[in-house]
Amino acid sequence: MDEYARQLQTLYASQWLSHAQEVMSQPLKATGPRTQRFLRVVASLSRTMDKYSASAGRERALDAIDLGAIYAGVDARESSNNDNKLGYTDLVVLELLDYFKNHFFTWVNKPPCPQCHGEGDNMVATGGRPFPANAPNPDEIGAIETYKCQHCQIDVEFPRIRNPISLLKTRRGRCGEWVDCFVLILVALLDDPSKVRYVWNQEDHVWCEYYSDHLRRWVHLDPCEAAWDQPSLYWQNWGKAMSYVLGFGTDYCIDLSPKYIDATKQIPQKEIVDSPKEVSDGIKYFAKYKLIDAYSMSGKPQTAINFYYDYLVPYNRELRSVAQAAAGAASAPSASTAPPSASAGSAPAGRQSGSAEWTRARGESGPQ
Repeated sequence: MDEYARQLQTLYASQWLSHAQEVMSQPLKATGPRTQRFLRVVASLSRTMDKYSASAGRERALDAIDLGAIYAGVDARESSNNDNKLGYTDLVVLELLDYFKNHFFTWVNKPPCPQCHGEGDNMVATGGRPFPANAPNPDEIGAIETYKCQHCQIDVEFPRIRNPISLLKTRRGRCGEWVDCFVLILVALLDDPSKVRYVWNQEDHVWCEYYSDHLRRWVHLDPCEAAWDQPSLYWQNWGKAMSYVLGFGTDYCIDLSPKYIDATKQIPQKEIVDSPKEVSDGIKYFAKYKLIDAYSMSGKPQTAINFYYDYLVPYNRELRSVAQAAAGAASAPSASTAPPSASAGSAPAGRQSGSAEWTRARGESGPQ
């Protein structure tokens, strides 16, 4: 490496670290109640990837899935990948998507009655309640939905489980449960939590992404739909109105709204928060915190040049990618790399997971 270039990189990283530490020494500015609520959510989500990183959970995930079936499918995909547009890891992820949706996890519109086993019109929602605050909660249940079977006149509960290890056993739920369980398995298969990030949409949906070394970019994944590399799926195919989409990795968080939302159809962020500027600053604040925390916990020598290459270069590269999307200058590599079934434009209109009534109520049944 040219010594002068190394000196500049070291200086830049040192200044970045110094500025970040100065910023984090000040209280985070959030002057309105909606902005404060939003940033509390961001703060909580910034730690999301922690629960998928523990080795014990990853081992449980590998024990729970049929690795033989998955890798047999990968071998079949590899034999037809003649142009080498996809790398081996990409084929593994594609096969996992298919396996997870069609053989491992089950969608729940309404819980089945344990007596008559009906799960349609016989099950009438009667409300819900939070999980008791002082009770042991190993499954990390957030809320409990309640239903009554009109045939048997018995009450049925549907706990919303948030512990991904528990979901390896129950294997059912809606988008939150699907993504929680899928991300744990994906991290286990890739054996690298830093190659996966959790993606959250303000308008009540979640999905994830993985970093493809072969494609050299982050790739969209939605296990509920078995969707691969379809970032326009939500606004274009579902007709979903959205305001914010944020990504949370092990090392940083980032605003991915330009990647997933058409600017002409975006809900004005001013309708969601009091100050979009304070929200933008808050996201950068948590990104700085995570970058520095990951650096300090990495076990590598604490040098500015290591921080530059291991953390700042990937982070800045991703910021540039999102900025290009915001400017309308992003390329569309998915058109040439996605398998035929992965085109948002050619897929059936509207969300495929969930009942028709549910998707209509959420504004996800297709463009209006």
